Amino acid sequence: MQKYAKASGAYIRTLREMHSLTREAVAEKVGTSVSQLVRIEAGIQEPRPSLLFRIVVAVQGDPRHVGALLASDNATADDGRNLARTVDQVIVKESQPHHKTPADVAEIVRYVEEELETIREEDRRSLGDALRGFLAGFRAGRRTLHQP
Repeated sequence: MQKYAKASGAYIRTLREMHSLTREAVAEKVGTSVSQLVRIEAGIQEPRPSLLFRIVVAVQGDPRHVGALLASDNATADDGRNLARTVDQVIVKESQPHHKTPADVAEIVRYVEEELETIREEDRRSLGDALRGFLAGFRAGRRTLHQP
């Protein structure tokens, strides 16, 4: 079991609950079973990168955040939950609860860049490897997400 599984699972579950999405709805949208989603959220199962990407998008998360969790040697479930809550507070507007404006995206990018500055050099190399794998999942997941 990878160390990041609990952190990324907590990130996913927190966002799913914050956006009032059911496991059934998310599982159906991404093409997986509810039982597999439960295992992923609990950090028991490591999904393929393409499935992880689809789930993150379905719960209105940001793949870069999961990439940061993937790169951390010591990310915990609390880290995943806190990241989801912090980011959601930054991007959620009262009038349009789930729409990201260019200013919101810029603020998120600044936040992530600040966080990345705190990562050790060897972890940055791991982050690069993790992000390359995640990009491969992004490309595969994107085709899957946009199929009718």
